[in-house]
Amino acid sequence: MRYLIAIISILVLYSCSSESTESIQPDVVESVELDTVVYEPDSIPVVFEDTVVVDIPYPEPVHLLTQEELDDAQTYSQDDWDEAKKHPLEVYKLELYYEYGPIKGFEKQLTKFKNLQWLYIGIELDELPEVIGSLTNLQVLNIGGVHQLRKLPDTLSNLVNLEELGISWTRLGQIPEVVFSLRNLKKLHAGHIGMQRVHPKIGQLKKLEILNLQENFLRTIPGEIGSLKKLTRLGLFRNRIDSIPEEVSGLENLKVLNIAENRLKSFPTGITGLKQLKELDLAANEIRAIPNSIKEMDSLEYLSVEFNKLTRLNLGMRSLNNLERLYLENNRIATIPPIFEKMDRLKQLYLNSNQIKEFPKGLENSTSVERLDLSFNEIDSLPVSISQMNLNLFKFHENPFYLKHHWMRENLPGVKVYYKRHTTPFVSPKK
Repeated sequence: MRYLIAIISILVLYSCSSESTESIQPDVVESVELDTVVYEPDSIPVVFEDTVVVDIPYPEPVHLLTQEELDDAQTYSQDDWDEAKKHPLEVYKLELYYEYGPIKGFEKQLTKFKNLQWLYIGIELDELPEVIGSLTNLQVLNIGGVHQLRKLPDTLSNLVNLEELGISWTRLGQIPEVVFSLRNLKKLHAGHIGMQRVHPKIGQLKKLEILNLQENFLRTIPGEIGSLKKLTRLGLFRNRIDSIPEEVSGLENLKVLNIAENRLKSFPTGITGLKQLKELDLAANEIRAIPNSIKEMDSLEYLSVEFNKLTRLNLGMRSLNNLERLYLENNRIATIPPIFEKMDRLKQLYLNSNQIKEFPKGLENSTSVERLDLSFNEIDSLPVSISQMNLNLFKFHENPFYLKHHWMRENLPGVKVYYKRHTTPFVSPKK
């Protein structure tokens, strides 16, 4: 029966069509334009245009900004939160501070900032929201100072463009394992998080250039750190480190190493092979001697071994001809070998609070030293040739040799001289 009805319907339609065609003359046919119909399923616009369907996609994310472009981009703060929500795709930098109070529902709002590339969160959280993983254009994420933070979400691994991560001053207790999946990471700041051990997986972050692990409870670092060939800065100060693995010699591009305020009893021999190292800070340890192999570190420009237990200096130090600042104060040094002959770039020398009995040999011939501190020693004489130096500041108080005004006028004209404790410096006019 239903087939019969269908056939009858077709015949009727054909009949109507034929009659319509016969009644319309070609010269009076009007052109008919089809209307454009807009339909929005799930907020994705679709246009039906002349029976052809055209999809209109969401605006594509912008290209990743360069560091210079990112620096110049406007930073939206919590004060601008309402304004930022009106055009989230135009926001590249956003900082949310706890001092302004909590932001209601900010986790859900974050998903709209598809082009966000720099984010600082200073709101007190126990756990970073999982939606953070949707911000795949992020290059910089700083959650340092979120003191109650104890966990990072696994979705953090989605941030494939992330180059800098700051998690300092949190309660994470360690570098979360998800961090080791961020293979494009260049800077990692993980200071003061209560960490006792660095996982060997740190060696997987091959693009890492800056690694800050200061103010934790580390006793050593894993040898795998030596595989970070692009690392240029390593911060380990204020831990409990008593040994440094030999593998650190593999850090062939390291330029700055800070191991101050730890428990080293000897100079780490592995670091003497760091040919590119320019700054080395070993202050406030328990080091008793500097090895002869330090002569290999001829790229050093800054060396601090102050507040240790040094009793002597090694003659190998005379090879440090690029050194500009040398800090050796508060040790137990009594005599100094002739190490300053080739240090023709040395500008600042601090030897105060030692047991030095005579003016360092050869130092009076230096024309580069500008600041010299020999205070709190046991020096009972000064060479007249000190006048040939180009000093602008000289500290010599608390020594047996007492500097009298006429001596300073004659031998140290124009130099700011601290000759007596708790007094203003003496400056005589230049000749």
